[in-house]
Amino acid sequence: MIRRIFAVAHLTTLEEARSKVFNATFLFAGVTLYFGLVLTNLAQGFEDHFFRDIAFALLELFGLAIGLGSAYRVIRQDVKKGSGVEMLFVRPLRRWEYLAGRFFGIGALLAVGLAVMGGTLAGLIAVKGFQWHWLYLAVFAEIYFKLLIVLAVAFLLALATTSQASYFISCLLVWASAHVMHLLKALLDRSARPDVLSAILIKPLAYLLPNFSLFSTANHMDGILGGAIVFSGAQFVFSAAYALIYSIALLAFSAYIFSRAEILP
Repeated sequence: MIRRIFAVAHLTTLEEARSKVFNATFLFAGVTLYFGLVLTNLAQGFEDHFFRDIAFALLELFGLAIGLGSAYRVIRQDVKKGSGVEMLFVRPLRRWEYLAGRFFGIGALLAVGLAVMGGTLAGLIAVKGFQWHWLYLAVFAEIYFKLLIVLAVAFLLALATTSQASYFISCLLVWASAHVMHLLKALLDRSARPDVLSAILIKPLAYLLPNFSLFSTANHMDGILGGAIVFSGAQFVFSAAYALIYSIALLAFSAYIFSRAEILP
């Protein structure tokens, strides 16, 4: 079983690494990061902070573009439109193994992409003379955790949606709402008597949709570096466990849907 999943994951990583979209996104991310570095010259007095915020945002957006594009391709084109995916099931390869292999393959691709971008960031920090801190590694890891959750959401939506536009819009809405989910929960908790609409529609979403407030090292970087906030290793481990459990749960649900889907010839 593990060998079959690994084989599909390895194939997925190689396919996506050769993709022109993947290469173009790398080029776009590098050029954008370069311009972000140049723009730091306009931020006199807080260049380090300005560059750091731009770099972290670009890393997440870069990973988001790769994850959503790859998930749509392997699910919608390979499965919905057929191609050569039928041959994979001639061997004894279960559908959930195929789906898991695709997920881990794109997850490995995201890890490689973030590593390359992290190396680029480290080089630019050295060029500009900014200070490197080990907390950057924690931020990179948290960005990766968020991207894994979004990737699991993308797999589910790629199977459930009927068009490319609805897929990308739905994924982006989930990604955006996950960044403000803690605010929605706070508003619901403060409401003494929530109306029927909030209780039926909004409140369940506050607990079903992902909550990215758990990955807050980047937002608290200045406080941690200044000593006002203590970096919590336990919180970091909890956020990693949350990302893993949430992703596995969504992937299991996607596998159930995929097991009942018809693969078009």
